[in-house]
Amino acid sequence: MWIRLTATDGHPVSLNSKHLVALRDHGDRTIVTHCNGEVLVEESQTAILAALRLRGTHRTNVANHGFTGIQ
Repeated sequence: MWIRLTATDGHPVSLNSKHLVALRDHGDRTIVTHCNGEVLVEESQTAILAALRLRGTHRTNVANHGFTGIQ
């Protein structure tokens, strides 16, 4: 499934959900890690996960620093 996000420079970024590795909070924005690197987007983790109909994983006993693995 493809998703179109908005890079911080205002340009659209299209990513395939099969290539997503992780989402991290970065203030009110999100760093999306994918197979080819990272991109900072304006959308929140919650909005991205909801659009992809995915749920984040929650790690226990480990400081996650805003990291959400994708399942």
